[in-house]
Amino acid sequence: MSSANVFLGTLAVVFLAAAVVIWIQGRNRARVIAGQAQQLRKAQADYGSLAEENARQEQERQRMLQDRELAMAQASADAESRTMAIMKAWAATLQSLAVRSQTELEGIQQKYGGHPVLPDLLNVNHAITQTLRRLQTISVACGGSLGRRRQAASVYDVVRSALSTLRQYGRVKIMDQSPFALRAPVIPAVSLAIAEILHNATDYSPPHTDVTVQFMNVHNGLCVVIDDAGIGMNEEEKRRAAALLSGEFVPTISQLGNPPRIGFAVMGMLASQFGFQVDVLGRSAYGGVRAVVLLPNELLTEEPIEPQMPQTTQGPGQDQGQDQGAVHIQAATAHGLPRRAVRTLETGLDESSAPPAAQAPNDRQTLARRLSGLQQGTREGRVLSVSTEGDETH
Repeated sequence: MSSANVFLGTLAVVFLAAAVVIWIQGRNRARVIAGQAQQLRKAQADYGSLAEENARQEQERQRMLQDRELAMAQASADAESRTMAIMKAWAATLQSLAVRSQTELEGIQQKYGGHPVLPDLLNVNHAITQTLRRLQTISVACGGSLGRRRQAASVYDVVRSALSTLRQYGRVKIMDQSPFALRAPVIPAVSLAIAEILHNATDYSPPHTDVTVQFMNVHNGLCVVIDDAGIGMNEEEKRRAAALLSGEFVPTISQLGNPPRIGFAVMGMLASQFGFQVDVLGRSAYGGVRAVVLLPNELLTEEPIEPQMPQTTQGPGQDQGQDQGAVHIQAATAHGLPRRAVRTLETGLDESSAPPAAQAPNDRQTLARRLSGLQQGTREGRVLSVSTEGDETH
């Protein structure tokens, strides 16, 4: 055999061996690829199962969170409701006791009207009146209703009844008169709202300044305009006041602060319920706040009601024609009605200026005569705002 044939045979064997090796490697590679593909499909299936389980667990977690939030909200609402119910019951109880105390004091005053202790009794009576207003405000904030009023009253008398519940009542000047009267069902609400405005006006303004009250006829009703010379409100306070007075935001007891500031909240609730409007965003000519209470025509009555003049108690040696009341006639309005304004009464009802125990009898009698006009306003204020005839239904 020639060497060429041997070489060709060897080369053929080598090629055959290489082909076999390549075939075996390709088969192994295909087997590996098939195995990897199977593992990938299994991994994908496992991932899909895990994704479904994760989605199910996320839904379960969200459901549990929602249930928890609902449970917490319900528990908070229940606690708020119970708290408000307790506070309302306490306020009603204390109101009843305060009214009873006032009745007893008035009986004592009638029985011992000429006694030198009369000014002190009037101071106590006036302090109880302030307490009644605070209790009534708390009751309204807790969902309580106001007393029921059966007869209409002049707007002037409603403002005067609100004035009688203030500690610093002598600083408030009612500048003019109004020919309008309020319908009976809205009188307690309007009186309480005006009392809260006057309370803020006297508390947040210097003690030597006056708070003025004016009446302005507008095309759709009557405005009670109250100006003070206080510090005013910043933008944040104005935004909060606007939200509360709109009636759209009703805060919880815990949102009223400590100590609670419930004046604007109560005014907003009353305005929304009875159909009048309160605005405190204006600036007065004295640099303080201008508050405006808009009483729509629907709340007013054309029934002619003459404002009541405060009665006075005549003391020994007093001139029967002497003016001892809280108001006096100044002029006539365009409607022909008397124009009245509240005088500053040096009554000593402020704790810082209470009459001394050893005050001279004549001075005490003069003080008693001056306080008698306020006492009538206090009595009317209790009738207008804190009536015990029953709850008004609306």
